[in-house]
Amino acid sequence: MEKAAKKMGAKKFRLEATKTAKEFYQKRGFRIIKKAKHHIGDQTLDIYIMEKKF
Repeated sequence: MEKAAKKMGAKKFRLEATKTAKEFYQKRGFRIIKKAKHHIGDQTLDIYIMEKKF
């Protein structure tokens, strides 16, 4: 998806990552914009809004 975004002229790519995926994306150049929560049924998941500028 990142390649497609670049090809379409995007200047940045933003995603939502789980706590376990956060490090994976950081190693690939993404930085944390903010921490948020997703509510799924009776569970709450911490997520990270991450962004990579091209």
